[in-house]
Amino acid sequence: MENFSALCQKEIYIRQLKRLVDKQPSQQQLFKIHENDVELFYFVQDSEMICNTIANEIRQQRYQFKPVQPSIMYQNGKERTVFSHSISDRLVQMALLQQLLPPLKLYLNDSIYSYLPNRNRLHAIADFHDYVTLHTKNNKADLFVIRTDISAYTDSIPVHQGAALWSLLEKFFADPLLKDFSPYLQDLIMKALRPLIIDGKQHYQFHKGLPMGSPITILAALLYLDPIDRALASISDVFYARFGDDLLIAHPNSEKILTIEQQLYTLTASLELKCNPEKTIKTYLTRCGRPYKDNIFTHQHFIEYLGFRIFTDGSHTLKQEKLNEIKTRIAWHVDNLIHMAKQESLSLENQADILCKALSNGIHPQHLLFDLSIIDLYSLTTNNNSLKELDNWLRQYVANQLMPSEAKNNWVALNKRIHNFGRNMPSFQYCKNQFWRKRAIKTSNKH
Repeated sequence: MENFSALCQKEIYIRQLKRLVDKQPSQQQLFKIHENDVELFYFVQDSEMICNTIANEIRQQRYQFKPVQPSIMYQNGKERTVFSHSISDRLVQMALLQQLLPPLKLYLNDSIYSYLPNRNRLHAIADFHDYVTLHTKNNKADLFVIRTDISAYTDSIPVHQGAALWSLLEKFFADPLLKDFSPYLQDLIMKALRPLIIDGKQHYQFHKGLPMGSPITILAALLYLDPIDRALASISDVFYARFGDDLLIAHPNSEKILTIEQQLYTLTASLELKCNPEKTIKTYLTRCGRPYKDNIFTHQHFIEYLGFRIFTDGSHTLKQEKLNEIKTRIAWHVDNLIHMAKQESLSLENQADILCKALSNGIHPQHLLFDLSIIDLYSLTTNNNSLKELDNWLRQYVANQLMPSEAKNNWVALNKRIHNFGRNMPSFQYCKNQFWRKRAIKTSNKH
């Protein structure tokens, strides 16, 4: 049971103020950090007094949110309306969210992996791995997977009087987990999700869309799809996962998953939402790569989800864009090393020797010169074939760069050079094992 009395203590607002200060450099384009023309710096100087005042007003049920002002910002090339909240309003909303997330995690279905305590995308990948492994062990048919998201999700959630959001919130507040969450605090949540907007001389409220810039929008975004989460997760033999508004559905039967898809569309329509057809991908996840008889599904031996490429055996690696970034960085190191070696007029063999040693230091996790940009490759990859492909690429790239330009068409010589490098070049697969060995040693030393 969450102790909501903490909202009446100044300490929770002091902690939120510290978080706000820590995040301010990265969010200064999102939010105006001013209140009554007082800079954040001066707000921090009087934090004890101000946070104590906020706590007293919450205790006496007198605190009310101030009107917000809209401003335009561009995010990923899209124009977004952002609302500027006062510092005190942001602190109260951050504190409310912090107190509500633990009971919300217990209230929601286990298929949600975003924004909740001790839940993240790695848990989604791990659970999908278990699902794929289970079906492989039982010798069942290959899997059919649908990935989609909700079109303009937070901007499309209705907030007019009588909207489904309010009944979903009331149902959540009625849960025994929130028996100590007062009607006053509930009313604050409702008002935060539909604030009074002042734009010049105009005063109004939105009928659709959560207020971007308000921490409480996370609560609403998690809760609003709860009817969909419960309905789809309860279907027999289905895998369902939601991260934000990104949905993944898997089932061993093609007809069944198409029925589930139609059920999803019906449920989203009942919430006045719709799935994004441009981001709806139907995949036949098959180990042998054979096409399915129905052209609706694209046959592949992997899918990409939440920044990972997941294979038919449940193993995963980083998505291709991230692997390409790693290749680009390593290629940059190789080119610089070769340039320096050639300036010393070294023989090809000596150039290769220096290059291999330098690269070994750069990708080995126990070396001082280890390139930290590769850390995700070792910590988040369980598919050894992807590491082998990187090893082959590295040998090929180094040999191709070292060979004289007039000899690059001599494939016999080039392949011989690649073979020789194979004995001396560092291995990503070996280095990954050393990374986990190093972590195991550090962990054991703590006990």
